[in-house]
Amino acid sequence: MKIFYVCPDFALPSGGVKVLYRQVEILRAHQFEAYIMHVRKGFQPDWFPTTAPIVYMDDNPPIWPGDTLVIPETGTDFMKQFRDAPLKRVIIALNPHYIFKALPDNETWRDYNIDGVITSSEIMADFIRWSMAIENVVVISTAIEPDLFFYAPSQKKLQIAYMSRKDTATPLIEKIFKAKKLGMDQFKFIPVGNLSMPDYAAVLRQSHLYLTTSPYEGTNLSVLEAMACGCLCLGYDGIGGKEYIVGAGPQQNFILAETMNYIDLAKLLYDAVQRLNRQDLGLNRVRQNALATAARFTPAREEQAIVNFWSHYVEKTISQPVSFS
Repeated sequence: MKIFYVCPDFALPSGGVKVLYRQVEILRAHQFEAYIMHVRKGFQPDWFPTTAPIVYMDDNPPIWPGDTLVIPETGTDFMKQFRDAPLKRVIIALNPHYIFKALPDNETWRDYNIDGVITSSEIMADFIRWSMAIENVVVISTAIEPDLFFYAPSQKKLQIAYMSRKDTATPLIEKIFKAKKLGMDQFKFIPVGNLSMPDYAAVLRQSHLYLTTSPYEGTNLSVLEAMACGCLCLGYDGIGGKEYIVGAGPQQNFILAETMNYIDLAKLLYDAVQRLNRQDLGLNRVRQNALATAARFTPAREEQAIVNFWSHYVEKTISQPVSFS
Protein backbone atom coordinates (compact mmCIF):
# COMPACT_ATOMS: atom_id res chain seq x y z
CA MET A 1 0.00 0.00 0.00
CA LYS A 2 1.34 3.43 -0.97
CA ILE A 3 0.59 6.49 1.17
CA PHE A 4 0.24 9.87 -0.53
CA TYR A 5 0.21 13.02 1.65
CA VAL A 6 -1.64 15.71 -0.31
CA CYS A 7 0.22 18.97 0.34
CA PRO A 8 -0.90 22.46 -0.75
CA ASP A 9 1.35 24.33 -3.18
CA PHE A 10 2.14 26.92 -0.51
CA ALA A 11 5.53 28.55 -0.88
CA LEU A 12 5.70 30.59 2.35
CA PRO A 13 6.88 29.02 5.62
CA SER A 14 4.05 26.99 7.15
CA GLY A 15 4.08 24.72 10.17
CA GLY A 16 1.42 22.51 8.59
CA VAL A 17 3.46 21.93 5.43
CA LYS A 18 6.51 21.03 7.52
CA VAL A 19 4.45 18.50 9.50
CA LEU A 20 3.33 16.75 6.30
CA TYR A 21 6.88 16.49 5.01
CA ARG A 22 8.23 15.25 8.33
CA GLN A 23 5.62 12.51 8.59
CA VAL A 24 6.56 11.27 5.11
CA GLU A 25 10.27 11.34 6.02
CA ILE A 26 9.59 9.27 9.13
CA LEU A 27 7.47 6.76 7.23
CA ARG A 28 10.16 6.33 4.57
CA ALA A 29 12.75 5.72 7.29
CA HIS A 30 10.55 2.86 8.53
CA GLN A 31 10.10 1.27 5.09
CA PHE A 32 6.62 2.61 4.34
CA GLU A 33 6.10 3.66 0.71
CA ALA A 34 5.03 7.24 1.41
CA TYR A 35 5.10 10.33 -0.78
CA ILE A 36 4.31 14.04 -0.68
CA MET A 37 1.86 14.92 -3.44
CA HIS A 38 1.70 18.46 -4.82
CA VAL A 39 -0.55 19.60 -7.64
CA ARG A 40 1.73 21.75 -9.80
CA LYS A 41 4.60 19.91 -11.44
CA GLY A 42 7.99 21.01 -10.14
CA PHE A 43 6.68 22.78 -7.03
CA GLN A 44 8.67 22.31 -3.82
CA PRO A 45 9.03 24.55 -0.75
CA ASP A 46 12.53 25.98 -0.52
CA TRP A 47 12.60 27.15 3.10
CA PHE A 48 13.61 23.81 4.67
CA PRO A 49 15.63 20.78 3.54
CA THR A 50 13.83 17.48 3.01
CA THR A 51 14.39 13.90 1.92
CA ALA A 52 10.70 13.23 1.27
CA PRO A 53 9.99 12.03 -2.29
CA ILE A 54 7.51 14.20 -4.18
CA VAL A 55 4.96 13.28 -6.84
CA TYR A 56 2.68 15.66 -8.72
CA MET A 57 -0.98 15.45 -9.65
CA ASP A 58 -0.05 16.99 -13.01
CA ASP A 59 2.05 13.87 -13.71
CA ASN A 60 -0.75 11.38 -13.03
CA PRO A 61 1.09 9.70 -10.13
CA PRO A 62 0.86 5.90 -9.72
CA ILE A 63 -2.13 5.74 -7.37
CA TRP A 64 -3.64 2.25 -7.32
CA PRO A 65 -6.72 0.71 -5.68
CA GLY A 66 -5.98 0.10 -2.02
CA ASP A 67 -3.56 3.03 -1.70
CA THR A 68 -4.21 5.76 0.88
CA LEU A 69 -4.58 9.51 0.42
CA VAL A 70 -3.84 11.73 3.43
CA ILE A 71 -5.77 14.97 2.90
CA PRO A 72 -5.42 18.20 4.96
CA GLU A 73 -8.54 19.47 6.69
CA THR A 74 -8.81 22.27 4.12
CA GLY A 75 -8.74 19.92 1.13
CA THR A 76 -12.48 19.56 0.55
CA ASP A 77 -12.02 19.53 -3.23
CA PHE A 78 -9.72 16.50 -2.94
CA MET A 79 -12.20 14.79 -0.63
CA LYS A 80 -14.93 15.27 -3.24
CA GLN A 81 -12.69 14.25 -6.14
CA PHE A 82 -11.69 10.95 -4.55
CA ARG A 83 -14.84 10.23 -2.51
CA ASP A 84 -15.87 7.18 -4.54
CA ALA A 85 -12.42 6.04 -5.70
CA PRO A 86 -11.24 2.56 -4.57
CA LEU A 87 -8.80 4.16 -2.16
CA LYS A 88 -8.47 4.75 1.56
CA ARG A 89 -8.85 8.34 2.77
CA VAL A 90 -7.33 9.77 5.94
CA ILE A 91 -7.70 13.40 7.04
CA ILE A 92 -4.81 15.19 8.75
CA ALA A 93 -6.24 18.05 10.83
CA LEU A 94 -3.84 20.53 12.43
CA ASN A 95 -6.17 23.48 13.02
CA PRO A 96 -9.81 22.97 14.12
CA HIS A 97 -10.78 26.43 12.94
CA TYR A 98 -10.28 25.51 9.29
CA ILE A 99 -12.46 22.40 9.37
CA PHE A 100 -15.97 23.79 8.98
CA LYS A 101 -14.71 26.86 7.16
CA ALA A 102 -13.75 24.51 4.30
CA LEU A 103 -16.86 22.29 4.41
CA PRO A 104 -20.13 23.08 2.60
CA ASP A 105 -23.21 23.55 4.76
CA ASN A 106 -24.83 20.44 6.21
CA GLU A 107 -21.83 18.20 5.44
CA THR A 108 -19.23 16.37 7.53
CA TRP A 109 -16.24 14.25 6.59
CA ARG A 110 -18.45 11.17 6.80
CA ASP A 111 -20.02 12.35 3.53
CA TYR A 112 -16.62 11.84 1.85
CA ASN A 113 -16.04 8.24 2.99
CA ILE A 114 -13.18 9.17 5.31
CA ASP A 115 -11.51 6.16 6.94
CA GLY A 116 -9.64 7.90 9.75
CA VAL A 117 -8.26 11.17 11.09
CA ILE A 118 -4.82 12.21 12.31
CA THR A 119 -4.67 15.29 14.50
CA SER A 120 -2.13 16.90 16.79
CA SER A 121 -3.96 17.46 20.07
CA GLU A 122 -6.66 15.95 22.26
CA ILE A 123 -8.63 19.21 22.04
CA MET A 124 -8.93 18.77 18.28
CA ALA A 125 -9.56 15.03 18.55
CA ASP A 126 -12.45 15.59 20.98
CA PHE A 127 -13.92 18.27 18.72
CA ILE A 128 -13.71 16.02 15.64
CA ARG A 129 -15.27 13.04 17.41
CA TRP A 130 -18.11 15.23 18.67
CA SER A 131 -18.76 17.32 15.55
CA MET A 132 -18.17 14.62 12.91
CA ALA A 133 -19.32 11.51 14.82
CA ILE A 134 -16.04 9.88 13.80
CA GLU A 135 -14.31 7.64 16.34
CA ASN A 136 -11.23 6.59 14.34
CA VAL A 137 -9.19 9.65 15.40
CA VAL A 138 -5.55 9.42 16.52
CA VAL A 139 -3.43 12.13 18.16
CA ILE A 140 0.16 12.53 16.97
CA SER A 141 1.90 15.35 18.82
CA THR A 142 4.22 17.38 16.62
CA ALA A 143 7.86 17.39 17.70
CA ILE A 144 10.20 20.29 18.33
CA GLU A 145 13.52 19.95 16.51
CA PRO A 146 16.17 20.10 19.26
CA ASP A 147 19.01 21.01 16.89
CA LEU A 148 17.20 24.24 15.97
CA PHE A 149 15.15 25.16 19.01
CA PHE A 150 17.13 25.26 22.25
CA TYR A 151 17.86 27.69 25.07
CA ALA A 152 21.12 29.61 24.72
CA PRO A 153 21.07 32.36 27.42
CA SER A 154 24.19 34.06 26.04
CA GLN A 155 22.43 34.71 22.71
CA LYS A 156 19.52 36.64 24.19
CA LYS A 157 18.97 40.19 22.98
CA LEU A 158 16.49 42.93 23.86
CA GLN A 159 13.95 41.85 21.27
CA ILE A 160 10.39 40.57 20.99
CA ALA A 161 9.59 38.02 18.29
CA TYR A 162 6.13 37.51 16.78
CA MET A 163 4.57 35.47 13.97
CA SER A 164 3.69 38.22 11.51
CA ARG A 165 1.58 36.03 9.17
CA LYS A 166 -1.08 35.49 11.83
CA ASP A 167 -0.64 38.58 13.95
CA THR A 168 -2.63 41.79 13.65
CA ALA A 169 -2.29 42.94 17.26
CA THR A 170 1.49 43.15 17.75
CA PRO A 171 1.97 46.05 15.28
CA LEU A 172 -0.71 47.91 17.27
CA ILE A 173 1.05 47.12 20.54
CA GLU A 174 4.34 48.36 19.11
CA LYS A 175 2.68 51.63 18.07
CA ILE A 176 1.21 52.02 21.57
CA PHE A 177 4.65 51.72 23.13
CA LYS A 178 6.21 54.17 20.68
CA ALA A 179 3.41 56.69 21.11
CA LYS A 180 3.41 56.48 24.90
CA LYS A 181 7.21 56.56 25.12
CA LEU A 182 7.11 53.79 27.68
CA GLY A 183 10.84 53.26 27.80
CA MET A 184 10.66 50.35 25.37
CA ASP A 185 13.00 51.83 22.78
CA GLN A 186 15.72 49.33 23.68
CA PHE A 187 13.44 46.42 22.72
CA LYS A 188 12.99 45.62 19.04
CA PHE A 189 9.92 43.88 17.60
CA ILE A 190 11.07 41.18 15.15
CA PRO A 191 8.57 39.52 12.73
CA VAL A 192 9.37 35.87 11.96
CA GLY A 193 6.57 34.90 9.57
CA ASN A 194 8.53 34.61 6.33
CA LEU A 195 11.94 33.35 7.45
CA SER A 196 13.69 30.11 6.60
CA MET A 197 13.71 27.53 9.39
CA PRO A 198 17.33 28.26 10.47
CA ASP A 199 16.74 32.03 10.48
CA TYR A 200 13.40 31.68 12.28
CA ALA A 201 14.98 29.47 14.95
CA ALA A 202 17.90 31.89 15.34
CA VAL A 203 15.52 34.80 16.03
CA LEU A 204 13.68 32.77 18.68
CA ARG A 205 16.96 31.80 20.37
CA GLN A 206 17.94 35.48 20.44
CA SER A 207 14.61 36.83 21.71
CA HIS A 208 13.72 37.37 25.33
CA LEU A 209 9.99 37.49 24.55
CA TYR A 210 7.56 35.92 22.09
CA LEU A 211 4.11 37.37 21.39
CA THR A 212 1.26 35.29 19.97
CA THR A 213 -2.03 36.99 19.14
CA SER A 214 -3.69 34.56 16.74
CA PRO A 215 -7.13 33.65 18.16
CA TYR A 216 -7.47 30.55 15.96
CA GLU A 217 -4.81 27.90 16.44
CA GLY A 218 -4.42 24.16 16.70
CA THR A 219 -1.39 23.13 18.70
CA ASN A 220 0.41 26.40 17.80
CA LEU A 221 3.82 24.85 17.34
CA SER A 222 5.53 28.25 17.17
CA VAL A 223 4.72 28.86 20.84
CA LEU A 224 6.27 25.53 21.81
CA GLU A 225 9.33 26.32 19.69
CA ALA A 226 9.63 29.70 21.40
CA MET A 227 9.33 28.02 24.79
CA ALA A 228 12.11 25.59 23.81
CA CYS A 229 14.30 28.61 22.99
CA GLY A 230 13.76 30.06 26.45
CA CYS A 231 11.43 32.87 25.34
CA LEU A 232 8.93 34.25 27.78
CA CYS A 233 5.71 33.72 25.83
CA LEU A 234 2.76 36.10 26.10
CA GLY A 235 -0.57 36.39 24.35
CA TYR A 236 -3.68 34.37 23.59
CA ASP A 237 -4.08 30.60 23.85
CA GLY A 238 -5.86 30.41 20.47
CA ILE A 239 -8.06 27.64 21.96
CA GLY A 240 -5.67 24.90 20.81
CA GLY A 241 -2.98 26.13 23.17
CA LYS A 242 -5.17 25.34 26.18
CA GLU A 243 -3.75 21.81 26.00
CA TYR A 244 -0.34 22.90 27.31
CA ILE A 245 -0.54 26.60 28.23
CA VAL A 246 -0.70 27.32 31.97
CA GLY A 247 -1.47 30.94 32.72
CA ALA A 248 -1.26 30.98 36.54
CA GLY A 249 -0.08 29.07 39.59
CA PRO A 250 3.14 27.21 40.40
CA GLN A 251 3.23 25.54 36.94
CA GLN A 252 2.72 28.80 35.02
CA ASN A 253 4.57 28.65 31.69
CA PHE A 254 2.90 31.52 29.80
CA ILE A 255 1.71 35.07 30.44
CA LEU A 256 -1.91 34.79 29.35
CA ALA A 257 -4.12 37.63 28.12
CA GLU A 258 -7.82 37.55 27.41
CA THR A 259 -8.24 36.58 23.74
CA MET A 260 -8.51 39.59 21.40
CA ASN A 261 -7.83 42.01 24.26
CA TYR A 262 -4.67 43.60 22.87
CA ILE A 263 -4.91 46.43 25.42
CA ASP A 264 -4.64 43.91 28.25
CA LEU A 265 -1.79 42.22 26.39
CA ALA A 266 0.07 45.52 25.90
CA LYS A 267 -0.05 46.11 29.66
CA LEU A 268 1.12 42.55 30.39
CA LEU A 269 4.00 42.97 27.96
CA TYR A 270 5.06 46.25 29.52
CA ASP A 271 4.97 44.63 32.96
CA ALA A 272 7.03 41.69 31.70
CA VAL A 273 9.68 44.03 30.30
CA GLN A 274 9.89 45.89 33.59
CA ARG A 275 10.26 42.59 35.45
CA LEU A 276 12.99 41.49 33.04
CA ASN A 277 14.85 44.74 33.62
CA ARG A 278 14.87 44.15 37.36
CA GLN A 279 15.68 40.43 36.93
CA ASP A 280 12.49 39.24 38.61
CA LEU A 281 13.00 35.63 39.75
CA GLY A 282 9.31 34.90 39.13
CA LEU A 283 9.86 35.24 35.39
CA ASN A 284 12.68 32.73 35.53
CA ARG A 285 10.25 30.24 37.08
CA VAL A 286 7.84 30.82 34.17
CA ARG A 287 10.71 30.31 31.74
CA GLN A 288 11.83 27.06 33.40
CA ASN A 289 8.27 25.72 33.35
CA ALA A 290 8.04 26.61 29.65
CA LEU A 291 11.28 24.79 28.90
CA ALA A 292 9.93 21.71 30.71
CA THR A 293 6.69 21.91 28.71
CA ALA A 294 8.52 22.08 25.37
CA ALA A 295 10.80 19.20 26.37
CA ARG A 296 7.82 16.81 26.27
CA PHE A 297 7.43 17.24 22.50
CA THR A 298 10.32 15.08 21.39
CA PRO A 299 11.09 13.67 17.92
CA ALA A 300 11.19 10.15 19.41
CA ARG A 301 7.66 10.53 20.77
CA GLU A 302 6.37 11.83 17.44
CA GLU A 303 8.15 9.11 15.46
CA GLN A 304 6.79 6.30 17.62
CA ALA A 305 3.23 7.64 17.35
CA ILE A 306 3.43 7.89 13.55
CA VAL A 307 4.85 4.39 13.16
CA ASN A 308 2.30 2.93 15.59
CA PHE A 309 -0.64 4.51 13.78
CA TRP A 310 0.41 3.49 10.28
CA SER A 311 1.47 -0.01 11.28
CA HIS A 312 -1.94 -0.61 12.82
CA TYR A 313 -3.70 1.10 9.90
CA VAL A 314 -1.94 -0.98 7.25
CA GLU A 315 -2.54 -4.21 9.17
CA LYS A 316 -6.22 -3.40 9.61
CA THR A 317 -6.57 -2.31 5.97
CA ILE A 318 -5.09 -5.56 4.71
CA SER A 319 -7.32 -7.72 6.90
CA GLN A 320 -10.53 -5.70 6.53
CA PRO A 321 -11.70 -2.24 5.41
CA VAL A 322 -11.18 0.49 8.00
CA SER A 323 -14.59 1.74 9.09
CA PHE A 324 -16.08 4.20 11.50
CA SER A 325 -16.83 2.83 14.94
